[in-house]
Amino acid sequence: MRLIEEVEVKLDFHDLLNRQPLVRGEQPARAPGIHLSGVLRHTLCSSRVPGWQKYEKEIKEEDPKLGPKEYPLIWFLGVCWEEGIASMYSDWIWAPGETQVQAPTGPVYMTCDGLNPQIGCVEEAKYTSCKRRTWQDLVKPERGFSQDWLKMQQGSGYCLGYGPELVRWHVLWNYEPYRPVYIRYLVEFSQKDLRETQSMIAANRQGAINAGYGE
Repeated sequence: MRLIEEVEVKLDFHDLLNRQPLVRGEQPARAPGIHLSGVLRHTLCSSRVPGWQKYEKEIKEEDPKLGPKEYPLIWFLGVCWEEGIASMYSDWIWAPGETQVQAPTGPVYMTCDGLNPQIGCVEEAKYTSCKRRTWQDLVKPERGFSQDWLKMQQGSGYCLGYGPELVRWHVLWNYEPYRPVYIRYLVEFSQKDLRETQSMIAANRQGAINAGYGE
């Protein structure tokens, strides 16, 4: 992976006035079968990636099928952040639809937040109440954004499914609600990164189905 941009974005009234209205079209049902989130969840639980309990909780929080019947307000805030930030980028194709990657035992489905043909990247919006992370943390390397296994594997998987080798994350760090921070990270995944993610998907797809993570 190679960091291309890490910038704290400051908004002004021009940004707000030039927001693009978003229209949510017909939302097709998620394809039956195994999705990238299921493969990642199985990989976490079976290999005990460092911090796997935290990662599994994050996956559950992003997957309504795995969560409680009541829709938590913090999920809604994440949806509002995604739609709000997407409306501020006129070149962002919001909710481009589902795609898939092929593994030896069959397809793995996935859905990203957006695509940006002008930059040639996948767009992802994340809302979190965690402390802000820099790409590399010199004091505690394990706390760097680049060390977030789940986000890096998800981003690399989206590159495999949608084509670009770039992912741009729009992260709202809301650890201090009175002083939230919007950080944008643009990351390039190498062919080695993509091959490793492809191998991970191939090695864990059937196990994820056997573990009941299919849909």
